[in-house]
Amino acid sequence: MKTLGWVKMGSKIEVFGENANKVLNTMVKSYSKLLTGMDIEVETKLSNDKVQEALGWLIESHRVAPMKDTTNKMRYVLIDGTYEKDASIVWHSLSKSGAQNITGLIKTTKLSEGEVHGALGWLAREHDIDVTTKEKGNVRKYSAV
Repeated sequence: MKTLGWVKMGSKIEVFGENANKVLNTMVKSYSKLLTGMDIEVETKLSNDKVQEALGWLIESHRVAPMKDTTNKMRYVLIDGTYEKDASIVWHSLSKSGAQNITGLIKTTKLSEGEVHGALGWLAREHDIDVTTKEKGNVRKYSAV
């Protein structure tokens, strides 16, 4: 096993994951709240640097999203998996039926227009769709990759 300074690489990953799990569990317990780093520190009894590392892990894993409140203070919110579920529905529709526009996706998936757009954003970020735009009418068609 490689070492990174005084910490073995495998154990460092385990520690980050363990701390991320503590932070995630705290966020699940207070699901309806936007939490600050300080809120998370108090609940988990982790230091600020450990909380920030865990939040980095969770943000990269698409489990938590950072956002600033009206006072410009950073808060964190749990991502509930809705976009991921909707993205799966949209991708399977595109995979089965071929390229579709928004109207077609709403019909084939039975999702709302907002849910379809959210799912398309998720899929675009994951590089799971292609987008083509018609010159006339500016109509976009989406296809599964």
